[in-house]
Amino acid sequence: MNFEGLNEERVSIVKGLQITERYEENKKKFFIKNPITNKFFILGEMQYKLLMAFGENKTIDEVVEYMNHMGLNISFEQVKKFKENLISVKILSCGDESHPLEKKRVETQRGKTFFQRLLFIKIPVVNPDNFVEKVLKKVSFIFSPLFLVLMAVYVILGLGIYIYRFSPWVSEIITDSLSKNVMIIVILYLITIFSSIFHEMAHALTCKRFGGKVNEMGFLIIYFRPGLFCNISDSYLFKERKHRIYVSMAGIILDFIVWSTIIIVGYLFELNGLNVYFISAFGFYGLVTILLELNPLVKLDGYYILTEIVNIYNLRENSFKYLKNVFLKNMSKTYSSKKEKGVYIAYSVFSAVYSIWLIFYTFYIIIKYLVLKLNTLGMVISIIILILLFYDLVKKMFLLILRMFNHSCKNIGG
Repeated sequence: MNFEGLNEERVSIVKGLQITERYEENKKKFFIKNPITNKFFILGEMQYKLLMAFGENKTIDEVVEYMNHMGLNISFEQVKKFKENLISVKILSCGDESHPLEKKRVETQRGKTFFQRLLFIKIPVVNPDNFVEKVLKKVSFIFSPLFLVLMAVYVILGLGIYIYRFSPWVSEIITDSLSKNVMIIVILYLITIFSSIFHEMAHALTCKRFGGKVNEMGFLIIYFRPGLFCNISDSYLFKERKHRIYVSMAGIILDFIVWSTIIIVGYLFELNGLNVYFISAFGFYGLVTILLELNPLVKLDGYYILTEIVNIYNLRENSFKYLKNVFLKNMSKTYSSKKEKGVYIAYSVFSAVYSIWLIFYTFYIIIKYLVLKLNTLGMVISIIILILLFYDLVKKMFLLILRMFNHSCKNIGG
């Protein structure tokens, strides 16, 4: 026995952890939700057995002895490192902390940039789960196959009217009147706030429909735009992959329904002789917003749908880490399969190309529709948009290039 652990503190599993067992690519995995931090962790079967070995205030030596007795050869250092990692994320606790810690919403700003802290503010509402459950009872019909088919037809009708009457090749997006253009911006801003409430409620209701709990809901201010947010992270605990995908898709489906409703109502007004001049701008803006939500290269709903399809979580972060390691020739980290490496390369390359395209296209749109149409007002809005969109991106790219340059200099010098 290793006497290094005799005087060590005993640890135990934090109470209240939510654990779901799933099979991913024929391998048993355990998804664990920490109720204190509202964060999720994925453990393999061996790691889970090791976690359970700490279940009754055991020391590292006792865990090593227990695991070896079970026929699982593991060293003192391996168990020690595993224990330290789980203590740091509050899955294991020491001494008297084995009881549930005081549960509070953890809104950490650590690791966020200045602009992220400034532009992303959350104001939570207490105990939203009961509210969502009551709403679900009243609108449960929205999950019936008949309703979904009718809504699909409704959205197709809205798309047809948009293409026929309000699309950019048959209608001007921005008018020649400055006052009308300013009013269009105000109206789009208000519609965006309105639709975001329905978007988040769709996520919440779908999560609740399949047995999840809506842990957090409230008001959000992001890029100076108020809206609603909800924490539907419980969907990660769903055993059925299709249910997790449904939760991510729900907001996009609701966006299409709201978008189609405004297009159809605007067209009906036009048929009755009323010129609703903002509909063309809304149609284009709304459709681009929905497509952006579907775009897996941006960390929105489409991204989370993709992570379920390829069965790789934290896809964006891991892809860019892998690409960075390729450039720095630092491949000390092992990757489980050729599929995983292929997905990382494909995603990081497409994401990088998309980011470059987005920069140039944003400049094009800003010059064409803001600077040339709105003059001084357009110039001010353009500068604000460019700072908000690209400050952090340019900063990260500069730091990466600087790191690569320093790495090359070290290799030449060495």
